[in-house]
Amino acid sequence: MTGNVLAARYELLEQLSEGLLFHVYRARDLTRSRVVTLKAVRAPYSNNQPLLDALQMVLSSRQRVRSPHLLELYDTDLVAQPPFFVEEFVRGLDLQTRIRRTAPFTVPIAVEIMIGIVEGLQAIHSAGLTHGDLRPANVLVGSEWHVWLNGVGMRGVYRAEPGLAAAHEARAAAYTAPELFRGAAPSVASDIYACGVMLFEMIAATTPFIGETPVLTAEAHLNDPIPSLRQRNPAAPRTVEGIVTKCLQKDPAQRYATALQLLNDLKAVRDALRFGKSLGWSPIDLPDSTDAKSASGDIFARNPAPPPPPVEEEEDDDIPKWLRSMLRLTGALV
Repeated sequence: MTGNVLAARYELLEQLSEGLLFHVYRARDLTRSRVVTLKAVRAPYSNNQPLLDALQMVLSSRQRVRSPHLLELYDTDLVAQPPFFVEEFVRGLDLQTRIRRTAPFTVPIAVEIMIGIVEGLQAIHSAGLTHGDLRPANVLVGSEWHVWLNGVGMRGVYRAEPGLAAAHEARAAAYTAPELFRGAAPSVASDIYACGVMLFEMIAATTPFIGETPVLTAEAHLNDPIPSLRQRNPAAPRTVEGIVTKCLQKDPAQRYATALQLLNDLKAVRDALRFGKSLGWSPIDLPDSTDAKSASGDIFARNPAPPPPPVEEEEDDDIPKWLRSMLRLTGALV
């Protein structure tokens, strides 16, 4: 479609990517003389009215949210063929690509990126919304580590089409909170959980819960103990490990209650790193460690948690049968 003009206004200059639901283009707004990002709904979903209705609801909700860390929504035309919407164009690289190329990040850089993510998240939550699909592929990082969140509210859109939902759940499994695998709706707590996974991944160069299939990854989130960040990367201060551990609690009530609480602790870490203050405190009780040093140079002893008992996949009822079947099917296709 490159070279076409949509709605007599948007000239498609370059295809940037192709996702599950959208073809994404860099385009020129001929009316405003500016470069924009245009997302066109792919076939066969371009004629799926329930999905388009769900997308319209998400886009309408987004219009009332403003933040330097959210892409501005300029225009929507879901009646056109193909249906599309237009967003602010920014120059940046998604966090998934950055992690693949350069992780583990230094702690100051990881914390700086996470602060931007949580500031965007706070704006979303303040508007009464949740992100619902927070993962590195939906985080753009520009110069000086400026962050923009992408994909706000899209999890509900994917749910409008079973095949699309299955493919999406398989991709998002590594960042999905345990309660979502049990059928709960996305929430502030599940967004906080995703932040913990991403902060762990930036510093450790791996996600905390890994399975050979999406189903096994889901079971790891549900049943495995939270791994020690400092065993994966001894350079992580005790405070940062505590923040990650609090975000990754199995029980949503034991996580940070709000994005603002998480943001305050992250900013305290940033200030401590800048001014050489101790980072031996933790927002949650941690076992002592003998294999990693805190930022103040103290050595802590750790008693690793025993490995969880083997999980019999067929007998585990934590994951609803419908979701287990979808994840199996998608995993087999992949």
